[in-house]
Amino acid sequence: MKTSPLVQIADLYLWPILRERYRPGGRPYRAFLEGGTLIESKLRPEDVSSLGTKYSCFEWVDRAVAGA
Repeated sequence: MKTSPLVQIADLYLWPILRERYRPGGRPYRAFLEGGTLIESKLRPEDVSSLGTKYSCFEWVDRAVAGA
C-alpha cells in the first residue's frame, strides 16, 4: 500500500517528470512546465540539457527502453 506521504509525492509529482523523458506530451508535465514549477521553465532552451532535470538515477529505464 502506498500510505507514505513521500511515495504519494513521488507518484503525483516525480513520476510525470520521469515519464516525460520516455513518453513526451504528458498533461501533468505540461501543467508543471506551464505553471513555472519545473527548472526547465526558467531556462533558455539551449541550457535545458546541461542545467535542467537530471535523469542519472534512471539508467536502467534507458536500457529497458533501448531493449538492452
